[in-house]
Amino acid sequence: MISLVLMLLMSSKVAVASSAFSARQSEIAGKLSPSAEGKLRTVAKTTPASESDAHLAIKEAFPDTELSDTDMTILTFYVMAEASSSLQGDMKSISDEIRKMSEQKKSVEKSLEGQETPTGSMSKVKAIGPNDYYRSPAALPSSAEPSQLLQRLNDLGAMSEANQSRVQSLMSQKSRYDAMLSNMIMKASTSDWTAIKDLK
Repeated sequence: MISLVLMLLMSSKVAVASSAFSARQSEIAGKLSPSAEGKLRTVAKTTPASESDAHLAIKEAFPDTELSDTDMTILTFYVMAEASSSLQGDMKSISDEIRKMSEQKKSVEKSLEGQETPTGSMSKVKAIGPNDYYRSPAALPSSAEPSQLLQRLNDLGAMSEANQSRVQSLMSQKSRYDAMLSNMIMKASTSDWTAIKDLK
């Protein structure tokens, strides 16, 4: 399991590498009508696994529009950049929760110092869906019993580990998107934005 520090460093590097993608996405967004941009954002939320999947979804979003290869590349770039940006936001949110859990864990460990603790217990964390993540729970009251503190330590450890696995998965997914964006960025522009501007 990679450490939180390593995850944060990797996230920072990803953010820097994504600046060029964001700039190109902003350029494309400036040419789109609000309704067309809304449709593309809806496509991005489906997190298409490949360029071909994105092409199909874009054609379904604009069924009565004939798009050139260049226009399709531009729209696909927008969709992939939007999906990548969303993943980046998710990684930050989850990393923030991991940090909060780490801070609470230190506080609980400090509260347990010098106290007799019962034997270890299993985590009682409720299962969540594969695309969700755990939020750091509210701190225990100062009157919490050692057994409650120990239980919280176990729960925080289980939640943090699950969140770290989720961040790793998102990083892998984002890396695939960024690789596709790198291959498209030079082709995702045109001297004639007429078809893009006319999308509704």
